[in-house]
Amino acid sequence: VITNGVYFVNPSPVAGFQIVTSMLWFTATCYALAIFRHRLFEVAPMARAVLFDYLGDPVLVFDRQGELADCNRAARILLGSSGPDPGALQTVLLLRFPQLPLQLMQAAFTLDDCIQDSFETERFWRMKTLPLTSGSSVIGCLVQLHDITSLKQGEQELRRAREVAEAASTAKSSFLANMSHEIRTPINAIIGMTELTLDSPLAQEQREHLERVKQSSESLLGVLNDVLDYSKIEAGKITLEEIDFELRDELDRTTGMLSHLAREKGLALETTVADGIPERLRGDPSKLRQVLTNLIGNAIKFTPEGRVSLSVHAETPSDAEEIELRFAVADTGIGIPLHKQDEIFETFTQADNSISRRYGGSGLGLAIVKSYVRLMGGRIAVRSEPGKGSTFLFTARFKAASGAPAGAGAKPERPERSGPAKVLVAEDIETNRLLIQKLLERRGHSVTVVNDGKAAVRALSSEAYDVVLLDVQMPGMDGLEAARIIRDPTSPVLRHDVPIIAVTAHAMSEDREHCLAAGMNGYLAKPVSTEQLYQMVERYAPAAGSGSEPSGSVPAAHAAGHLRDRLAARYFGDHELADTIARVFLDESPLLLRHLQDAVAAQDREAVRRHAHSLKSAAATVGAEK
Repeated sequence: VITNGVYFVNPSPVAGFQIVTSMLWFTATCYALAIFRHRLFEVAPMARAVLFDYLGDPVLVFDRQGELADCNRAARILLGSSGPDPGALQTVLLLRFPQLPLQLMQAAFTLDDCIQDSFETERFWRMKTLPLTSGSSVIGCLVQLHDITSLKQGEQELRRAREVAEAASTAKSSFLANMSHEIRTPINAIIGMTELTLDSPLAQEQREHLERVKQSSESLLGVLNDVLDYSKIEAGKITLEEIDFELRDELDRTTGMLSHLAREKGLALETTVADGIPERLRGDPSKLRQVLTNLIGNAIKFTPEGRVSLSVHAETPSDAEEIELRFAVADTGIGIPLHKQDEIFETFTQADNSISRRYGGSGLGLAIVKSYVRLMGGRIAVRSEPGKGSTFLFTARFKAASGAPAGAGAKPERPERSGPAKVLVAEDIETNRLLIQKLLERRGHSVTVVNDGKAAVRALSSEAYDVVLLDVQMPGMDGLEAARIIRDPTSPVLRHDVPIIAVTAHAMSEDREHCLAAGMNGYLAKPVSTEQLYQMVERYAPAAGSGSEPSGSVPAAHAAGHLRDRLAARYFGDHELADTIARVFLDESPLLLRHLQDAVAAQDREAVRRHAHSLKSAAATVGAEK
C-alpha cells in the first residue's frame, strides 16, 4: 500500500524519475553482491588449494618447530609416497635431503641455494624459502624445490668443453713452439751461410743460384711467421708497444726493404706524406711496419706492370693529443672481384683458388693485417676493380711523441765503439756456432764457442767476457738454467752482471718473457740477420768494435768490390750498370754528406731531415743503408 501510494504520489523533484523503481534495483543489487561474496569465500580457498597441489615444483610447508605440516602433490611424488602422513614424508625427506634442516635454520628471508640429492641418480635442486608470518611473529616456513639438474649438467659439459679447448690450445702452442724451433734452426743456418758465401768471390751463375736459395728460405720464413703471428692473435697474446719513432724513417725502411722487388718487376714504388703530419709519433712502429710490408708486398706481387704507391694523410689536427693517420696502398695490378672483397680479410682465404697456385701465400696475411689495424684503433677497407688495380686504405691512431725530437744536437743511440768485444757463444748446433762465430769475427770481435750451458758456465768461471750469446734449447743444461746460474751471486762465475742475449728459434711472446725472467738482457729470434746480431752485441757491449778498421775485416777496396758484386746480382748480373751506379753514388755521397753537415751546423731541422732522407735513399739504392 505504501509502495503504491509512493508510486502514485511520486515526491521526486525530478520529472520522470521513479523512486520506487530505483529502490527496487538497488535492493536487488545488494542481494546479488551478498550472494556472490558468499560464494567467492567458498571458492577462493578451493582454488588456492588446487593451485598449490598442482604446482610443477615440489612445495613443502613447515611449522615453527621445523616439522613438516603439509606438501603438494609434486612433493609427494618426489618422495615416493601418495599418503597424507606428514611424519612418514618427513622421514623420507630427511633421507633424501640431509642438508635441509640446516637450510631451514638460515635466518635469510629468501634463500637461493643448490642442494644435492644423493638418492639413486645425482640430481641438483635450487631451494627457495619464504617465512610464514602472523602479524609480527613467524609461524612457519614454505619451501619450494626447483630441479636444476639439466642446468648443472649443461654447466659441467661447458666446463669440460672449456678444459678440452684449453688443453688443445696448450698443445697447439707447444706444437707451434717446437715447430718454430725445428724449422727456424735449419733456416738460420741456410740463410746465414748463404749470406756468408754471397760475400765471397763467386761466379755469376753460382751467385744467382745462391740468391734463389736465400729468397726461397726467406719465403719459407715468411710463411712460418704468418702462422705464428696468427696463432698469437688467436690466443689474444698480441699487445702494442708504446715507443717514440720517426714516421718517415719507418716508411723509408719499409719501402727500402721492398724496393728491390719492385725494381725486379720494373714497377715504380712511390711514397707521399702529406704536409702537417708530425715527424715523431708514439706507438708501435713494428706493427705498423708489418702492416705496410704486407700490403705493399701484396701490391708488388699482384701487379705485373705499372706502379705501387703509398700515401699518408692526417685525419686529425697535428697538434691533437691523439693523432689518426690514413694510409693508402694503391696499385695497378690484377684487382679483386667485388664479391670477394670482404672475404679476403678472412683466414686462409684468397680472391681466387688459382691465386695460391700462381702467386703463393698462406692466406693469413690480410687477416693478420686486419687484426693489427684493429689493435692500433683503426679500420681497413679495400676499393678494387678487376684489371685496373686495388687500393687498400686503413687508419691507425698514435699519440704525440713524448721524447726530445731528433735532429741537431741529438745524442747517438749507442756509445762510440772503442775496441773489439770478447764474446762467448753457447750453441749446440755446429752450423749455427760457426755462422755466429764467423759473423762476429768479421766485425772484429773475439769469439769463444761452446756447445751447451754447462760449458758456458765453466768458461765464465775461468774468464771474464763482455757479452754472452746463449741458445735457449740445448741438451743437458739449457740457456735458461745457465742464465739463472750466471745471475746467482753464489755461483763461481766471475761476472754475474755480464750481458746475456738469448739466441733462439723459439719465437712466441711467452718465450721472450721466460728469457727475461731468467735474467737475460736481450732476445734474438732465429734466423738472426747480420745487422740484428751486430746491433744487439754492440748495444750490450759498448766497448765493442774499433774506431779503426778491425783486424780480419774487409779493406775498403775489397768492400767496394763486394758492393759492386752485390749490385750486379741485384741488377741481373749487369756489371756495367753496377759499376755506373756505384760510381755515381761515390761521386754524389760526399756532396750529400756535406749538405747534411751544413744543415746540422745551422740547426735547420727541416733541412737536416731533407738531406738525411736524400742520403739514406741514395744509400738504399746501392744496398748500403747501414
